[in-house]
Amino acid sequence: MKLSKSYLGPAIAILVIVALYIMVSFKNEPASDNNLMQTESKESTQDRDIPSTNTSPSTSYPSPYTRDDLLKDPTAPSKDPRDYDSNGQFVPHNGPSKDAADYNSFGEYKPIEKMSQKELEEEFSKMLESNGLLNN
Repeated sequence: MKLSKSYLGPAIAILVIVALYIMVSFKNEPASDNNLMQTESKESTQDRDIPSTNTSPSTSYPSPYTRDDLLKDPTAPSKDPRDYDSNGQFVPHNGPSKDAADYNSFGEYKPIEKMSQKELEEEFSKMLESNGLLNN
């Protein structure tokens, strides 16, 4: 099935949005300890202020992750539990937006509403490459 050129742009944008949603959903699934890669345990001075455990919903940081969980996950965009909302989605506690959809899979602030068609396609390609679904 071929799409006419007038539908190609919106079709790609929809695919990017669906792919972003799938990646965020997939990323939020708990990983088994057998699949985790070892990471260095050296702490930077910045890490000293990060809570070492997840916090309960009664506090201001309702993250479902502990700092140890995040240190074990090489794909986590941040090792700070405060940077995840109660659904486990990456939303930096001091970031420009509190909407998880405004961040790409690398933790960069990239709201899709403000991206050009070319930028959307590049983000989609990066996302597929980082998940081993596209080879250059």
